[in-house]
Amino acid sequence: MLQQRILTAFFLFLFLFIAAFYFNELLFFLFLTAITTLAIWEWSQLTGIASPAARAGYSVIVIGLFVLAYFFLSNILPVLLLLSLCFWVLAFILILLYPAFSSVWDKKILLALIGLPVLFPCWYGLLSLREEADFIYVFIGLFLLVGAADTGAYFAGKYLGKHKLAVRVSPNKTWEGVAGGMLCCIAVTYLYSLIQSEQNEIGFSLPALILVPFLVTSFSITGDLFESMLKRNRNLKDSGNLLPGHGGILDRIDGVVAAAPVYLLSMQIFV
Repeated sequence: MLQQRILTAFFLFLFLFIAAFYFNELLFFLFLTAITTLAIWEWSQLTGIASPAARAGYSVIVIGLFVLAYFFLSNILPVLLLLSLCFWVLAFILILLYPAFSSVWDKKILLALIGLPVLFPCWYGLLSLREEADFIYVFIGLFLLVGAADTGAYFAGKYLGKHKLAVRVSPNKTWEGVAGGMLCCIAVTYLYSLIQSEQNEIGFSLPALILVPFLVTSFSITGDLFESMLKRNRNLKDSGNLLPGHGGILDRIDGVVAAAPVYLLSMQIFV
């Protein structure tokens, strides 16, 4: 299982690297929209929508709204990212309180609406910054940092984990895993910033080298726990089965969509 997980992650990152460096604006738009549409399809299962036709209809409507917002709403990125931060802070509070308010997660319409703030800010933010001079640095950095946090948390939790983080939501996650994820994310942030500062004169200040990975790790874990909470409420192991060793697309990007808003804001402030 671990070998399969590593192999899948390698090819995913390779494809992201190709998309960042070689896709033009249209291809990148289509690529990101296709990934997001698959995530919306999987989200529809978490809402409790059973019919494939209804799930397809929901997916088409939601991605259609995303595209309309992208083309007709301009200059909303800062406000959108701030609102997204508020959403994920609220999500963290609900995770801590679970299973209190668990009846809320049985409401299909509410969950269908929640899919918008979960997935839209990341999609819109990455597309909006596509033409920025340092976009490739920002795009690759997001997945590097979240991947580092996830990897560090996995191995630290597996071999050192003793103190449970959120046993009612995800019994395998531990505080030792959180610490390992943060340390790994800090190390990768430092190395990536060092490389970029030498090549492109772009890099983080010393305080940001601690603050940014701390925030990315915290929000990434929140996104992971939020999806785990919804899956537990629906008695689901994975959001899908598209990725060997990882489950579905949403299982792979749950940390990314939660960390993207705080990461993108940090890049605008500190870089």
